[in-house]
Amino acid sequence: MKDVIEELEAEVDQNVIDRKHDAIERKNLLIANDNLIAECLSKEVFSVTTNSELNVARFTEMTVAHTTVEARCLELEAELANLRNRSHHNNQEELINRFSKLEVNHLNLLLKYQNLKDSFGNNPPTPEKDTPDFDSVFVIGKMQASLQGKDKVIRQLKKQISQLQVTRSDTDRTLKVRTADSQIIKLTEQVTNLQAQNNLFRDENDKIMQHYKELYDSIKITRAKHIEQVTTLTTKNVNLKA
Repeated sequence: MKDVIEELEAEVDQNVIDRKHDAIERKNLLIANDNLIAECLSKEVFSVTTNSELNVARFTEMTVAHTTVEARCLELEAELANLRNRSHHNNQEELINRFSKLEVNHLNLLLKYQNLKDSFGNNPPTPEKDTPDFDSVFVIGKMQASLQGKDKVIRQLKKQISQLQVTRSDTDRTLKVRTADSQIIKLTEQVTNLQAQNNLFRDENDKIMQHYKELYDSIKITRAKHIEQVTTLTTKNVNLKA
């Protein structure tokens, strides 16, 4: 009977030892699972943060470059338009100034001519001299010829100004206009080149956006897998603790 009791006590003690051993193993397993969960979460957060920062930085850089090129295109287009307007305006202004100067000269000549006529009328010929002074007649004739020449030039300038207001022909272009046309061609080439660069930037931007979307989808899939692993490990922990 005593041997049976001692045997039972030994079994009880062994059972207690086994239970303590199982408890220790279960605790170690829970600790390992918790560490694995923490490591998975840490890797996921690091991966998402790193990829997001890299893609956002590159996307921001491309956006800034795209905006800069667009602004430069607009500046060159505005400069091109101003240059064309200024070229047309300068050509008109030059002819108008010449016309104004000739009108002033014409009025001065008319005034001188009228003064000479008045002077000749107020001084009739004396008995000793029945004919007008030759020099006065010569001056008046010269003034009349000059007035006729000025009238002809003024009419020609008026005709040129009228034609210029309708269209600017190649034969009427001055050296300034040719220089302006050369500048317009250069600016047009610059605008074309910048527009081509802008298109390249836009294509690169689209590629980055697509790559960012694919990377984001990949991160979502990886995150879903991590969550599934964490959920599985958590369930195992709960089952082990139960």
